[in-house]
Amino acid sequence: MIGCAPSIATGTTPWPPPLRNSDGDEIALHDIRFPLAKGVTQKTVAARLDTVSGLRSESRTF
Repeated sequence: MIGCAPSIATGTTPWPPPLRNSDGDEIALHDIRFPLAKGVTQKTVAARLDTVSGLRSESRTF
């Protein structure tokens, strides 16, 4: 980032800079929200998500 400072100061670098993975592909961030049925709790959602093999919790609270 220090090497980018002059171009950031002159406005020639987009801000924020694009995020890229180790292959150089741009990373797209998404914010996805789904409405929940009445009576559904966080505990119920967490229990269902725990059954998905491709997902893992970062911690007990996140």
